[in-house]
Amino acid sequence: MNSWVVLTGIAGLSNNLFNFIGRKSMKDGDSTAFLWWFTVFKLGVFLILLVFDYWINLSLFNLLILLGLGLVEIVSLYLFGKMHALTELSISQIIIRLRLIYLPIIGWLFLGERFSLQEYAGMGLIFIGLAAAAFSKKMKIDRGVKLVFLFSMAVTLLSVLMKKAAETASTPVVMIFMALPTIMVLPLLMKQAKARIIKTYKSKIKDILIFTFFSTIAMYLLTDALRVGPVSKVISIYQSMLVVAVILGIVFLRERERIGYKLAGALLTAGGVLLLV
Repeated sequence: MNSWVVLTGIAGLSNNLFNFIGRKSMKDGDSTAFLWWFTVFKLGVFLILLVFDYWINLSLFNLLILLGLGLVEIVSLYLFGKMHALTELSISQIIIRLRLIYLPIIGWLFLGERFSLQEYAGMGLIFIGLAAAAFSKKMKIDRGVKLVFLFSMAVTLLSVLMKKAAETASTPVVMIFMALPTIMVLPLLMKQAKARIIKTYKSKIKDILIFTFFSTIAMYLLTDALRVGPVSKVISIYQSMLVVAVILGIVFLRERERIGYKLAGALLTAGGVLLLV
């Protein structure tokens, strides 16, 4: 088995765990301040790792890729926080899988990646799963769901930039370029930023540390996998842990409405991912 497949699988599991923790923590808290602290701790971790893993192919183009990655990360994190504050985990984690539709197209246009008829079938099955889980008659397209769609598009662009950045620099360097703009800009988007940041630290420090732990594992391994694997395949496997997120939302967060649609959509979407892998 290719090493990037194993790395991506572990990263996908960690991704589901930090999404679960994020939804649990941010639905009744200050999501923007929470994510600011997360980014600060993440920066600290990767500054330490930088001592052991540093390399960069510096050029104007590569620098623009790294700077662009940081700017897109600001938008992505902001939408991530609002999404988890307003939307059920089991719904958001299904809609986010739209990136599995976007990525093969972007990979084909900009990265020269090609996909087969089987992968087209996988895309179609994912759409059916999304329709079953997210677009039942009882569900309204509210602000939270719209934010999930926006986040899906932002994180798709982020994945492509991460692929290019991973070919440019070591993982700690990539993560530092992602973190620094967020730390500087996010407080400017917050009203009463200092008070909110202090309050969130006092009330959510344990959740922030656990969230940072799982997110760091996911991002480190995902970046390493993107360095050697095709972006559409890597992200497909990364997202294939959908069933875990849906079950966590149903069992522990008591998101029991439309449970049949959610489970059916999760299973169909997972089947579509298997066809893409």
